[in-house]
Amino acid sequence: MRGPIAIGLGWPERIPDAAPAFDWSKASTWEFFPLDTDAFPSVGLARHVGQLAGTAPAVFNAANEECVEAFRAGALPFNGIMETVTRVVEEHGTPATGTSLTVPDVLEAETWARARARELTAQTTTANAEARA
Repeated sequence: MRGPIAIGLGWPERIPDAAPAFDWSKASTWEFFPLDTDAFPSVGLARHVGQLAGTAPAVFNAANEECVEAFRAGALPFNGIMETVTRVVEEHGTPATGTSLTVPDVLEAETWARARARELTAQTTTANAEARA
């Protein structure tokens, strides 16, 4: 995981020596283990919003994008990403679903989620600043 994490954090630049180079000329094996839901709680939340369907996945994605950007800017701690995304999804409530779901419904939900995630991030940033003072 060091390689993908380094790419995610350093993009578009490369972080030197973050992970060993992969040698495609040699045989190797990959091992897959059951998902550690404690270490990766966002996967469970993603599954949940997928089951909710409707506008919930758009809310999840929009809130996640805003939180990751806030993390990269130093405005949100890493653990705050999942906490904030979860809260935004919970506050979204029952998503619009079924044949009545329209593109404007999805865009409205996405816009709301981005604004709410930014608002919660700002509250976290303020609380962290006050705690340091």
